[in-house]
Amino acid sequence: MCLIAINNTSPCYLLVVGTKTKLMFILLELLDDPGEVGDEAAFALSSLISEKEDLQKLAFEANVVDKLCNHLQKGSLQAKRIQGILLALADLCSQLESCRSRFLSLQVLNLVTDALTHDSAVVRAAACICLKSVSRSVKNLSAGNFMNEVIVIPMVQLLHDSSTSVQVAALGALSNIVVDFTTHKSVFIQHGGVKQLVELSKSMDSAIRVNAVWALRNLLFLTDNRCKEGIFLELTATDTNKPN
Repeated sequence: MCLIAINNTSPCYLLVVGTKTKLMFILLELLDDPGEVGDEAAFALSSLISEKEDLQKLAFEANVVDKLCNHLQKGSLQAKRIQGILLALADLCSQLESCRSRFLSLQVLNLVTDALTHDSAVVRAAACICLKSVSRSVKNLSAGNFMNEVIVIPMVQLLHDSSTSVQVAALGALSNIVVDFTTHKSVFIQHGGVKQLVELSKSMDSAIRVNAVWALRNLLFLTDNRCKEGIFLELTATDTNKPN
């Protein structure tokens, strides 16, 4: 973490590509540690590559996506370990389509959707953040790969979550997912997604309110008339039910 802090504050100290790559491999090896060191390794990796496209490219070339997914597939992981791996994957997939494509090709999306119903709120939030990054893939949005019941149902349920951070993370992911270029948006509407977005757009929490409005806005993108009617019916019904 000391080297990462130096890199984040003074990048010139770690200009050598080999040093950065070695640091990534060390952190990946530390993930095998069964204790606290292993728990912190993924968070350290996430901090190292966050918002740094050059390091994300290095990580992709070093097969870091594959290695993180392999760890995620091991099962029986503690909540903190899962959270760290999901956040590291989210950072890796945040900017590069190559990372997103590789992640989706490894058939681990089901593990992320399973994490949406995890007992730990931090894991649920991390799963949403990971989905937000992965769903930036225009290619897969165009194919309708995210607007299905396996993903939509737990995501709508998270809009009712008792944790504000989970709700905000879920709204962030949904803002991407509901863009969906296909005609599958009715799945989201049928499961009460619009009704809950309308409710959250009136939340006292500004982060929830803003993200709910963004999700509603994106839901209307390239929506057919039938879906638009369903959305406006929900909006009208909510206004009609207001007390005088």
